[in-house]
Amino acid sequence: MYKYSLGLLILLVLVSCDNKSSLLSVKEFSYEGERWQSIERTHTIGAIAYRASEVPLQYYLQKQLGVNNLEGIDSVYQDLSRERVLVMEFEQEQGKDLLVSDFTSRDYDASVRYMAFDIQDDFYVVTTVV
Repeated sequence: MYKYSLGLLILLVLVSCDNKSSLLSVKEFSYEGERWQSIERTHTIGAIAYRASEVPLQYYLQKQLGVNNLEGIDSVYQDLSRERVLVMEFEQEQGKDLLVSDFTSRDYDASVRYMAFDIQDDFYVVTTVV
């Protein structure tokens, strides 16, 4: 599984910024006639929206393993029942490419490499068990 650490750092950064807004909404996931819902948090700082939502584990497993593999899904679900899959999205309000040097202070190729591989090393998620 991936390291899902992006969320906490984004939230910490968002809490400390002045020009921001927050929004909670419901994000729907559907696959092969089944539907799941998750809470999506959107924080906007300046002209950039940062969105995070938890992907329902059953949805994720069905997409990865196929709906006809119910025994496999059940087995993997039991093993991963305490794991979480997060989706993070970044969007500039005018649709500008966020990987250009104006936003990242890096050349475009370095920005793509960072988003593909290294970004997970810069964030971590803290969860609590209730």
